[in-house]
Amino acid sequence: MKEKLFCIIITILLTGCATGYKNIKPSKLSYVAEESHETGIKIFYKPDVLIKKYAKKERKKDVNVLAVKMINSSEEVLVLNDNLKITDITGNNLQLLDNNEIYKPLKQNVATYLLYLLLTPLKFYTSSTNQYGQTQQDSSFPLGLILGPGITATNMIIASSANKQFKNDINTLNLKNKTIKPGDTLHGIIGIKKYQYGSLKLKIN
Repeated sequence: MKEKLFCIIITILLTGCATGYKNIKPSKLSYVAEESHETGIKIFYKPDVLIKKYAKKERKKDVNVLAVKMINSSEEVLVLNDNLKITDITGNNLQLLDNNEIYKPLKQNVATYLLYLLLTPLKFYTSSTNQYGQTQQDSSFPLGLILGPGITATNMIIASSANKQFKNDINTLNLKNKTIKPGDTLHGIIGIKKYQYGSLKLKIN
């Protein structure tokens, strides 16, 4: 029974551990779609730029992060989310999310890994059969004293480091309210709600 419990715990640990984060590099991506505006504004975009737990939360929370490349070949100074809007295929304006509106729902919850401290009382027992055929306990080892704090600390460090990288990417790359001067090309990301992977369009107000 103890062996089965131990196997179950190990399985849970292997499937529920913290994950790292891979930095988004919009200028190096191959964009899968393009939509041109008749006035000389172009947008290229790529969904599914997040990985592992961040991608899972993206689907669960209906918050989508897309890499974007925009080229301003017009003679106007444009500000994304001001006089330049991103719309869906039907022409409805998409709500661009602020940094915290992207970060908070998608970050890993570091505190949840404290639950691994519940493994601390776990002991590993060895037993043998004596000359009378009776099973007797020989010794016990406080395995939980190593597993509990060790796995907790490791997961919290990994999750905290990944969240820090994720937050830095958002703060650096989010194009909401960014200015695009004539002749400029901007690379970055946008966060939007409930994106259905239809075509994105640009609209100048």
